[in-house]
Amino acid sequence: MVCLELNGAPLWIIAILGIALVTGRVIHAKGINQPPPHFSNRVIGMKVTITTLIMLVVFNLAWLLLQLWK
Repeated sequence: MVCLELNGAPLWIIAILGIALVTGRVIHAKGINQPPPHFSNRVIGMKVTITTLIMLVVFNLAWLLLQLWK
C-alpha cells in the first residue's frame, strides 16, 4: 500500500484496499479460534487477504503504467 501511495494513487483506492486487507486478517484470526474441523472462516480470511494482495500488485502496476504513459 505504501508503494501505491508513493505512486500517487487516489486515497479512496488505498483506503478500500486497506479495509479489505484488515477485514481479511480479522476474519482469519477469528477462524483460528474455532475448533479444528471447522476452519471455514480461516480459509475465507486467507482468500480475502491473498486477493487483496494480488489486487495491490495489479493496481500498483496499472497505476505506474498509467503515470508513464501520461
